Amino acid sequence: MSLLTSIMTGGVNNHPTTSDEANAWSTDFISEGIVGSFSGGPPLTGAFATTAQGTPDMTVAVATGVCYVQGTPTSQSSQTFRVKHTASENVTIAANSSGSTKYDWVYIKLDATKLNGPSVAGDDAATLTTSRSTSQSSDDGNPPTYGYPIAVVTVANGATSITSGNIRDSRANCIVNLGSSSVSSGWTELGYAPNTVAANGNRSYTLTFNSTDLTGTTSVGMRLKLPRTVTAPTYMGGAFNGSSHYFTKVTPTGTLSTVTNNWTIMAHVEPTAYQVSTIAARGDVTIANSFKLRFESDGRVGAMVLNGGAANWRIITTYQSLPLNKKTHVTATWTSGTVAIYFDGVSVPVAAAATSGTAPTVAGTGGDFSIGRPGAYVGEYFPGYISSVGVFDAVLTQATVRLHMNQALTGSEPNCIGAWNLNNAATDANAAANNLTATGGVGYTARTPYTNPVTGTSVTAGTTNYGIIMAQTFSTNTTYTIQIPEGETLPTTGGIGTVSYSTQKTPYGFVGQKRKWEIESAYLAVAATSVTAATPINNASAKLNIPLGEFTVGYLGTLYLSDTANTTGQVVTNLSYTAANAIPLSGRLVTDSAHAAVGATITGGMQRIFAEDSVSLTTATDVFVNIYTENTVDAAYWYSATGQTSPRTLTIYAKNDLL
Repeated sequence: MSLLTSIMTGGVNNHPTTSDEANAWSTDFISEGIVGSFSGGPPLTGAFATTAQGTPDMTVAVATGVCYVQGTPTSQSSQTFRVKHTASENVTIAANSSGSTKYDWVYIKLDATKLNGPSVAGDDAATLTTSRSTSQSSDDGNPPTYGYPIAVVTVANGATSITSGNIRDSRANCIVNLGSSSVSSGWTELGYAPNTVAANGNRSYTLTFNSTDLTGTTSVGMRLKLPRTVTAPTYMGGAFNGSSHYFTKVTPTGTLSTVTNNWTIMAHVEPTAYQVSTIAARGDVTIANSFKLRFESDGRVGAMVLNGGAANWRIITTYQSLPLNKKTHVTATWTSGTVAIYFDGVSVPVAAAATSGTAPTVAGTGGDFSIGRPGAYVGEYFPGYISSVGVFDAVLTQATVRLHMNQALTGSEPNCIGAWNLNNAATDANAAANNLTATGGVGYTARTPYTNPVTGTSVTAGTTNYGIIMAQTFSTNTTYTIQIPEGETLPTTGGIGTVSYSTQKTPYGFVGQKRKWEIESAYLAVAATSVTAATPINNASAKLNIPLGEFTVGYLGTLYLSDTANTTGQVVTNLSYTAANAIPLSGRLVTDSAHAAVGATITGGMQRIFAEDSVSLTTATDVFVNIYTENTVDAAYWYSATGQTSPRTLTIYAKNDLL
């Protein structure tokens, strides 16, 4: 007979119940993982939490808990076993005198022989063990044949103790699975992986599935789970403290030491404060010669060169400012003083050049290369986090910027002369091997710019992205246009695996915070501009590129007017498809008020402006904030009160309407 029934009582024939039958329910329906809530710390908490000792030494303590682990007993079939840890246990971390940092993976190990012939107490089949690896992202040591990783311990060369900061969580919750759908997850496999992924800018992507029609399965608004076929970097450099932290290469070699014109610098950045600082640069100790990607005290980003003296410089900056505590990919290109700057793959307007001395259009040579300050110069330290820094001896196109910003740089990209992903190491991925030295106490933090935090879920950091279908079409191929949340990118090379979809609002792991799905352009420094009567202006080139889809769009700011002619009249602002245009997107995206004469010779007026409405866009679209006055005024600008913390004069935003 080939049909077996379990579990049955002994009966007259004394049918034996095997472990295969007893474990059938867990084998069939339970994935590997721990039971109950936990925290990734530090310190770690929950079932099988691995923590440092109260007085740190070369052991770690593993807490009690319950876990499900897969294993194959000798002469039996593969099964999922329930492992219960009844008392805290210490695990010894071996000394490291190898000359480099190593990583000890801590496992719950199952012994195949003991699984088949355990002791009476059943306490010898599972043990705690370690495997020493050269990598913290994958175990290249001696992992057990059957085991579940619960932590990775960083063991520095010559380490004498292990602290909580040396322990990274590897645990995940077990999940009840029913076929292709998980009871606790809400996801169903679509059955296909995209053939191509293209970045559109501002976290919009186009996914193409060749020769298949998926529009009968999915619809606009559904959530997508997008597994990466290659795990993304999970660390960023920093936190840079803004006063002493930087990575540096003293006297770099190769083209990095000689490039003066036709260059590109790119990086993922997450500023935590506004101050004059440098993201990445080559420069000498007196900053007489330098090219750099600079961060201003009002959050604007600039490309700058110095040549032949600290007083000889040229800088071109954006009007738009970077937000604090959010990840943004920033790129600047330079060719003889012509500059393009991109935020998340979208070109943003730049102001006219500011210059001094000889107003150079190319950089001088010499100096060190640094991330977090301008080369060898002591000062302009960056506050926040930086990763995926790339330098190129060419002016990259927008399409190329969008290609490179979505995955770790390999260093072999065309015209690349340096690539530092800062994924817990400052190695140059380029063949020039200009490896950096962490200086001033700078380190690394687990906060990948490619995926969102996964603490408290079974999702492994750097492995999974999430999106919302904003549009879908079919003609030979299925094409999705999707939006992803802030803090994520989709790899345009390297691959997305089989996609899953969900009709739920927040299926398991999905990023549900609404603020993560907003797109915005912020302005913190806007110069005054005169306004001619009945002639709209677009102050500070204020605009936002909104991707395809359904959005609530709006703008918010404080408008200030002044005039010596003591005029009184109408003041109109709008959000329009055209700069300096009096026609708004809709009747709701316009404000109408008055400025009144005050005093004998001057008119002053300050008004809080707010308008928003829902729009449906069939293509990525620029929108502009414009100002219109009935009478001529000397000055009109978006105002920020002195002394405010991180003040915004104007914000243009788009909120995803499909949340």
